[in-house]
Amino acid sequence: MKDWEKTKKDFLNYWTIEKVKNMTLEEYTNLDKKNSFTYWMETKSADVIGIGGGFSYMFGIFRRENIVNLKSLQKGKGGDDEHGWFTKYGKNKDEVFQKVKSLIIAIIEYSKNREFNKIDDIDLGNTYKWKIAFMYAPNESLLRIASDKTFFFLAKKYFIDSKLISEIQKELLAKKPLEMDFDDYSLKLWEEFQEKINYEKEFSEWNLKEPTRNGENIPKNRNKAMIEKLKKTIPKLIKENINLFEMDDIEKLKNIKKRFLKEGDLESSMNGNNNANCSSSLHRYIMFLESINKQGNEINSEDDNEEIDLTESDNLSKEENQAIKKQEIKEQYTNEPLGDLDFPHKNLLLKGVPGTGKSKTIDNIVENDLEMNDIRDNVLRINIHSASSNSDLMQGISISTDDKSNILYQEKRGAVLKHIFKAMFKPNQPFVLVLEEIQENSLNELIGDLIYLIEKDKRTEIKLENDQELSYEELFEKVKPKHFVELPNLVEGSESNIKMIMPDNLYVFCTSNYRDDKKVIEDNLLRRFDVVEIYPQTQEELGEEIFKSKEVSDFLSKLNELIEEQFKDETHPDRYLVGHANWLSITDKENEDNKKLFYTALLKVLVEFKEIREVDFETYVRPILEKLLEEGEHLSEQLKQYIDECNFEYKSYKEMVEKLQKKIYSFVN
Repeated sequence: MKDWEKTKKDFLNYWTIEKVKNMTLEEYTNLDKKNSFTYWMETKSADVIGIGGGFSYMFGIFRRENIVNLKSLQKGKGGDDEHGWFTKYGKNKDEVFQKVKSLIIAIIEYSKNREFNKIDDIDLGNTYKWKIAFMYAPNESLLRIASDKTFFFLAKKYFIDSKLISEIQKELLAKKPLEMDFDDYSLKLWEEFQEKINYEKEFSEWNLKEPTRNGENIPKNRNKAMIEKLKKTIPKLIKENINLFEMDDIEKLKNIKKRFLKEGDLESSMNGNNNANCSSSLHRYIMFLESINKQGNEINSEDDNEEIDLTESDNLSKEENQAIKKQEIKEQYTNEPLGDLDFPHKNLLLKGVPGTGKSKTIDNIVENDLEMNDIRDNVLRINIHSASSNSDLMQGISISTDDKSNILYQEKRGAVLKHIFKAMFKPNQPFVLVLEEIQENSLNELIGDLIYLIEKDKRTEIKLENDQELSYEELFEKVKPKHFVELPNLVEGSESNIKMIMPDNLYVFCTSNYRDDKKVIEDNLLRRFDVVEIYPQTQEELGEEIFKSKEVSDFLSKLNELIEEQFKDETHPDRYLVGHANWLSITDKENEDNKKLFYTALLKVLVEFKEIREVDFETYVRPILEKLLEEGEHLSEQLKQYIDECNFEYKSYKEMVEKLQKKIYSFVN
């Protein structure tokens, strides 16, 4: 047994679920530094997962070591002479503690039942709640990592399209090499993040893309100057040997910024640079950190809502401001070859029932066929939903005010249009646009301007002299494309329409589930996309390192066979098939964890037929389940035992759902 495993065992022996339920505020947090719950979590179990060095408010409520001036507390924080807390949890220490304790108990219950997706929505500090989850979760069900920044970094690195830590964990665990020790895998991922903690490049890219409050972009030369201030000027002035780009302590950074805003004696030491330049650079860096760090949004301070006018404070030249307003900022054009452009399918639509691995297939294409591991920023992934609009993706109108409070209307580029322009300046690198769940809206409405251009013979191959700075308008004139579309002006008084081309190096990949109420893809798109049906897979097709159990694989195959037989008179019987995603992690081990995973997957099938498909139980579902579960010739002894324990009578959805829920969720009983 490893040292950290012994520590975890000692923790669980002391802090049983019963003890947590009966825990008092004094037992939760005190100054004895012996056995309080928070002391165990932060210090005594640091060898399991370290969460120290953060700030005490992450615990929701904590025992103060020193008396503070309550009037000086920042927005969102409260307390008395002994305790500090977040005011969102309650008005006094007792109310706050009961709320925090209820959240901790919920985390523990969900963890023990492997319902990790429900932990995402619990309003407690990310690092703290995922440390709790790891301590109480079954062995080898969660990675030995708690930091949200680590998970978000790994999600980006491994092309995981989710901001939910439970989903990121699930995807990372599916990628674990079969021969690698579980703990070694966690350590490997953590070390990958540790090597990456320098935000200079990420901040620079963000700073150029993220508009200021006036909807304007920061020019390259100004971005370079801001990075110089963060790297050299500010550390020199505060007389600390630090690298701000290796810091993610938002509280400390805000305090440094306040010094530049309030302490006039620093101005004389700036050697000609004014304080606003440094404070605005810090302000942007803090905004960047908060954009990648959900925890940062919980750390409210008095100046969080402060807006710094970067146009004034950074003294942009008249020419620079005019260039920004005309959207003529020059970009670096390069012919540097990265990735692989030989993948022949420029427009792909992967469709099928949920849970068949459509997004995973795209990940494999990006990693293996296009070889984009080192150019992940060239991938733009967007989840389409009913509220998605053309103005979000292509072009829209931004509204701001000038210094006289006059309302200004300006055209803005949407995410897709920006990505297209970015691809034009790097024509020897693959760029990918992924549109997920397109069944939720109309592609013609969302990206209608692109439809004409995505055809093979309408795309533009770009070949210019290497390493030059060009505006988009200059690039367009040099390329002289044969095919383009003009985007209409949205604001009266705009000088000219934007002429858009489709670069040959941009791939458009879409995923779609089935919809009974509408066409998934319109007729004019059908001939422009390679449409690939993705069906449920077996262990033989996926491999045992992905699909863990042969018995479960055979069970799912039989279920889908019966579904196709039952719905054979329907126009599209394959639209009722069950995807394999929920069944992959069930192993052949005989334990409670596997049993609950099996029950959960079966429950999801029932809920899908009931709530989404709206299929009549008596006519369609009961005959399938009776053949599958009651006759059971194809069932292994282990699966037969699971089914027998449920005592199904196959009366209705209600009867079966109720019995499965009681087997899975202890709080339902």
